[in-house]
Amino acid sequence: MTWGFLCLLVAACSPQDTTPAPARSEPAAAALGYPRGRYWRDPEGLDRVVASAAHILIAYPSGRPPRTRLWMPVRQVTRTRAEALRIGQDVLRQLAGEPERFGELARRFSDDEASAPHGGELGLFRVMRLSPPLVDAIAALRPGEVSRIVESELGFHILLRRAAPEQPSRLSARRILIGYRGVQAEGLRPGRGERTRQEALRLAEEARALAAAAPASFDELVPRYSDALDVAGGGDLGAFSTHELGAEPLLLSVLGQAGEGAVTPVIDTRWGFQVLRRDGRVEREELAASTIVVGHQGVSPGFLSRPVARTAEDARRLAEELARKARGAAASFEELARAHCDAWLCSGRPAPWTQGRMIPEIEQAVRRLQIGEIGAAPVETLLGYVLVRREDPARHALSDDDPRRAPTTTRFPDSSPWKMADYLQKLDGQRVALFTRQLGRHITEAMRLSEEERAQITAILSSLASALERCAPEERGALVEEAEREAALMLGSRRYAELVEARERWFQAMTRM
Repeated sequence: MTWGFLCLLVAACSPQDTTPAPARSEPAAAALGYPRGRYWRDPEGLDRVVASAAHILIAYPSGRPPRTRLWMPVRQVTRTRAEALRIGQDVLRQLAGEPERFGELARRFSDDEASAPHGGELGLFRVMRLSPPLVDAIAALRPGEVSRIVESELGFHILLRRAAPEQPSRLSARRILIGYRGVQAEGLRPGRGERTRQEALRLAEEARALAAAAPASFDELVPRYSDALDVAGGGDLGAFSTHELGAEPLLLSVLGQAGEGAVTPVIDTRWGFQVLRRDGRVEREELAASTIVVGHQGVSPGFLSRPVARTAEDARRLAEELARKARGAAASFEELARAHCDAWLCSGRPAPWTQGRMIPEIEQAVRRLQIGEIGAAPVETLLGYVLVRREDPARHALSDDDPRRAPTTTRFPDSSPWKMADYLQKLDGQRVALFTRQLGRHITEAMRLSEEERAQITAILSSLASALERCAPEERGALVEEAEREAALMLGSRRYAELVEARERWFQAMTRM
């Protein structure tokens, strides 16, 4: 039991020290969550870890902002935390011995409106895109195992870890995107998406039914239905790696289950509802370009990096003048871009892309040029008028030491439990004492102690708190071990085991975020 009492220090050491312990009346608090792992000390290593999982979310209004960066639109519910936990426990009982029912129960019970129609599938994702308690659960599970109940800011989760491929694969598709009010508008054409979520879903289901009945008609349906910027390119999404940092895991998971030429079910994403047709063109041309974007009043402000007051005609004339200057060597392309570019696209060094993953009009203009050549005339796009110079993608590829080139892995850096003794030497004595006293209050409330036992435990922990506050860091271990021995002698082995259980419940509640 060495360092046992020091579990209380995790709240002082951990960056997730924000969550109060639940009230005693809430059921089965001891069943929640998993221990912190040492991988949190290696954020760069953890950021390279990919995993595959499904989940069932039983939501309740927590009032806390979500920390999960995967797209999880949560159904509006009014249940309490205790009610949500009871539902989660019932679902977990139904899964006992029958993990094959996970998809069925996710469709019935999960409040994640994106993954529930797909059996709770989250896809293959970077684990750092999840809330910390979910990361800890994934790390503790082996493929095929179902978790116990895990709490996040969204509610209670039950997870099923899937086997994840160690090597990435590439997928390619065309899409129809139906936007609505509230989604990320930068993915939509101006003036599109002014509908409700339910209206968008009905329209997406309509487009999907037509495409599924006649997949060859997909190209005709794209301009008719899609709100996406890539309509001019026939809805081409380009090719994606399944391990890619910015990829949408659920979208790629559903796409990966479709055969070549097949149409997917409707997929709920942060840009709206999407219907995809998988194609086999995964090997794409690498491209790169420098650009000068001249905006105007008709361009959505979200596309521009600064306010613009000029008219579209004034923007066209300015862009044509810049083209003449750049091609005539009156000024360098870079100087003109710094002085006149109105969009994020011009900032930084040229970023290479694969064919299909750029604004179609820009990509088409670039492909007509030789490397180093500047377009004779600006291209009209949704950003405004754009002047392009084709670049050599090999010259602008990410360097070998760029973190974005680091290989992904399915193995956690170190999934052994996070030991508080590792951090004991670094803690402030006042904080150690504060949490020792908080632990004492919790134990005396959680355990059915006699008056004598309560007084003795309070005295042991109060004495420990005072000593920890005054002593040198290297002396704390011996003090904690002595307090443990005193408590075990006073309570006996059975009652001391109850104290350890109460301490662990408090520890999990304090660190579940």
